[in-house]
Amino acid sequence: MCVPISVAIQEMEGEEIYNHGLGCYLESDTFTPEGTASLKNAAEDFTKAVAAKPYLAAAYYMKGITSIQGIHFYQRPFTEE
Repeated sequence: MCVPISVAIQEMEGEEIYNHGLGCYLESDTFTPEGTASLKNAAEDFTKAVAAKPYLAAAYYMKGITSIQGIHFYQRPFTEE
């Protein structure tokens, strides 16, 4: 089966964006302003990867993980309550 070039390019771009987002996510391991920025970049990359390649399940999963981590750890840090 022949795949149109635009579809093949879109698939490659989606995987490349996902891999870049994964790198940003791994850099966001620390609770610093740089870590927060890396997490935001990762979330944006996963959103772009989902748009470029909607059937890439890992992109949906990592998009959810970065959202939860951003809310739980960065926007609402632990308190002594």
